[in-house]
Amino acid sequence: MDPSRGLLRLARAGGFAAVSVPLSLLLHQVAHGAGPGTLHYILSLAIASAAAYLLSARSRGLPTLVASSCVLQVGLHLVFTLSAHGHGHAAAVLADASSDGTMMAAHTLAGLSQAWWLHCGERAVERLAVALLLFLATVRSFARPPMEVPRLPAPISRPLPVSPAVALLSHVRRRGPPRFG
Repeated sequence: MDPSRGLLRLARAGGFAAVSVPLSLLLHQVAHGAGPGTLHYILSLAIASAAAYLLSARSRGLPTLVASSCVLQVGLHLVFTLSAHGHGHAAAVLADASSDGTMMAAHTLAGLSQAWWLHCGERAVERLAVALLLFLATVRSFARPPMEVPRLPAPISRPLPVSPAVALLSHVRRRGPPRFG
């Protein structure tokens, strides 16, 4: 694998996590009022980055992006809920978390918006990359030193000898008297 391609995948995955996790956290706090601790937030960023890195091997369609973003949002919802309520009552927290319609609506909204953002963002990045490559190719073509034009031999200063037959062919021949009027 090309190292630059791996770095591009890592940057895309990091960008996705940097947008999706804070958006999810914001909507979770608006709908529920409590958010996770710092450790759970960092863990959520790591999980989202890893999932996005695995999915970014090739361009994905909108249905795949919607499904993966919504699954990620459900996972983030569970992590945030468990973090806010403590791990001791995990079964009760999960039952309560799945019945909260406002919370699920917030995470579904976040998943749909992330999928749309990724879908449009990938196309925009592809177009930008093509434009950048064309620009760099154009700049590179102007940056090359100009080609040397081969020099023609110096003109001959004395006339070449011409045979009498060639000299006669080059003269204009007119027969008869000049035409008047």
